[in-house]
Amino acid sequence: MDSYRCCAIAGIFLAVFLICLPMFSQGSTGRILGIVTDQSGAVIPGVTVIIRDSLQSGLPWGVNDTTTDFGGTGEVTAQNTTGERWNFFGSPADFKTSKSLLNTNDGAGGIPYFPGISNADCLARATAAGPLAVASLTNLGCYAMGSSVLVPPAYGSYGTLGRNVFRSMPYYNWDLSVTKAWKFRERVTTQFRAEFFNVLNHPNISNPFGGPGGDNSFTDPSAAAGSSFGFRPETPDVTSSNPVLGSGGPRAIQLGLKVIF
Repeated sequence: MDSYRCCAIAGIFLAVFLICLPMFSQGSTGRILGIVTDQSGAVIPGVTVIIRDSLQSGLPWGVNDTTTDFGGTGEVTAQNTTGERWNFFGSPADFKTSKSLLNTNDGAGGIPYFPGISNADCLARATAAGPLAVASLTNLGCYAMGSSVLVPPAYGSYGTLGRNVFRSMPYYNWDLSVTKAWKFRERVTTQFRAEFFNVLNHPNISNPFGGPGGDNSFTDPSAAAGSSFGFRPETPDVTSSNPVLGSGGPRAIQLGLKVIF
């Protein structure tokens, strides 16, 4: 492929990016069809370039503590329970899932965890809520990032955090397909296809809850205790046990040859 054709394909990439960028915050799926020309500007017959993009803003997730029965009702182990909440102070944006959470907590990952009363901001919040809140903090610790903290509620009470107030990482994926067809006589056509799934080889990280097929392994702050709370170190295809091309896994290349007669 000469430099002119490479520039043509690069131009198609740029066009897709500029078209879809304004819609990124809401999520979108787009497809653009292109052609390849030679140095004279003439269209090369039988060559087609298709680019497909999937862009989606981060999905919500929240705290699902099914380990500690703060209220003493026994409902944390009930069927279809969503667990108990903790108390959150600050901005939910501080707890947004990002790749920076991969190696926190001495390599365990997740939102930074502080055992016991080791974090001054958490201790101040617990002290203001009374001795049972301090006891809860002493046993379970807290999470802090940016200017925000997540602390356990006092024993005998419920946490005040709303449902699904945090956001996971955005998802974006680009697939590329290039085809070339040759026609032999009138009734026979041969088509060669090269397909690139996740052509940019961009890693997409799962929502902490995981979505369909997910669980609260990474959204239960009591059970996590500093081990990857708020960060699921998997791509969506691994979480759902569904290794479908283009669903978050590494770049995959597929070549095909078809004869039509």
